[in-house]
Amino acid sequence: MKNEQFLRNLSLLGFPLLEPDKEVDVNTTIHQVLKNEDMRFIEGFPAILANAARHPSFDIDVILNLCKNEKEKRRFMHLIILSMSLYKYFHLKFWWTNELYNKMTDNDKKTINKFSKYLKKEANFTFMDYTLNPSHIRNVFENYFQSEESRVKNVKSNYEELSLEFALSQIFTPKQKALFIKKLNGEKMTKTEREYYSRLVKKKVIALANTELHGLSKKLLGY
Repeated sequence: MKNEQFLRNLSLLGFPLLEPDKEVDVNTTIHQVLKNEDMRFIEGFPAILANAARHPSFDIDVILNLCKNEKEKRRFMHLIILSMSLYKYFHLKFWWTNELYNKMTDNDKKTINKFSKYLKKEANFTFMDYTLNPSHIRNVFENYFQSEESRVKNVKSNYEELSLEFALSQIFTPKQKALFIKKLNGEKMTKTEREYYSRLVKKKVIALANTELHGLSKKLLGY
């Protein structure tokens, strides 16, 4: 991937060093980020990753396969751990973090808790070969991801109020559910997301909106 396209892709993933103009190659861009030694990408990785995970093509296994060696794979996992620590600090939850957390080793889970505690303080801490400032990391995330924090809290509140989380999980895959929510909130979609939504998600939505099917379902359940 050319450097110019790489920076444009980063813009689409919440790190606007350049204005985006085209659809992003999510997995390749994340792989490029984790190989980059620039401190801006280390500090901005939690925001980049969270935005990347909203794309239908996002796949952690694909990113791991793009890694050339075990060192790159471990670096990726370290950056995920740092990201999840920050999400925990901000009380943010995503479908993919829950799935990934359940697959993590006990040691990785302990590291998340340790980093979460570091992020609450002002003293610098060591991460890989870097010295990170908790206040700076928090500010970077807030600057690039403040709107997402608000969106997630609002969606979570609606779920709790309407008890939709379980029902949606029975009908949609995690990625389909993410697009359903994105469409519901009137958020802009990429070309790939629009095509994916029209091809798979919209058909399910149309079926759910069918009053006859709704009536038959209630009848079967004895409502």
